[in-house]
Amino acid sequence: MTYESPARVKWATAIFWNVLDPAFRTHFKYYRRKVAVDRYLERKGVVFNVAVGVTFGLTLYFTLVSKFLLPAPVASEYSMEDNAKEILRAMKCDTTKELPAFLLMRAKREIIGKLHVAADRAEVKHQREEVERLLKTLNQQQDSPPLQ
Repeated sequence: MTYESPARVKWATAIFWNVLDPAFRTHFKYYRRKVAVDRYLERKGVVFNVAVGVTFGLTLYFTLVSKFLLPAPVASEYSMEDNAKEILRAMKCDTTKELPAFLLMRAKREIIGKLHVAADRAEVKHQREEVERLLKTLNQQQDSPPLQ
């Protein structure tokens, strides 16, 4: 005595034979191969396992990580000398009279001095704003009637 289903498409049977059974068979083959590889590696020494791991890791890094995950290296269009010459040219320094290294040190000193001046001006501005704010608060408190 068998059960006759009224369904035209027996989806559970189709899924089992077309999806689950091939997946289980593939997994079983994979698992057998994995066990064989594990036993092989257990028989080898620690040095062999480390060598295999390092080789596999380097291969993975240089094939996948360095090509797809890391950003592209910055290709510098100019050398250090070109950059130094451009800085000296922008600051209107004559390299025929003095060595470029000394001119660069002087330019660096000037730039740092200008940065300090800008920072000092910003600090003075900030302190003036703070004083104005405190004076406003003080005047408001003096003008308000005392609490009883």
